[in-house]
Amino acid sequence: MRLRDEIIGALNLFHVDPGPLDENRLRIGQALADVATIGLLQQRAIYRRDILTEGWSIHEMGTARMGTDPTSSVTNSFGQTHDIKNLFVMDGSAFPSSGCQNPTLTIMTLCVRSCDYLVKEMKKGEI
Repeated sequence: MRLRDEIIGALNLFHVDPGPLDENRLRIGQALADVATIGLLQQRAIYRRDILTEGWSIHEMGTARMGTDPTSSVTNSFGQTHDIKNLFVMDGSAFPSSGCQNPTLTIMTLCVRSCDYLVKEMKKGEI
């Protein structure tokens, strides 16, 4: 992974079939690389004791709560909003609360899971 002209890390993507990745998997890979880059930059800033602006050292969470009851939550378990069928929330705002650990990998995992669900629903013509 590069940030401008500097190499800041590496990300390996594995695929079950040999050969190049299709366009969708490349996009997912780029999204994962983008998130990983942010994490590396956060860690570097903390190590160097740089001053971090909002959004770099904290994760804003909890504004679009995930749940099964539309009266007490905004999204279902796939990040799909209860009120708008083709609107998905794929970030930390779907968490009902936050812990003391960095949620980036959980956010990435839920995003990939939501994308799989979204593709399946689109193929079925549900969205």
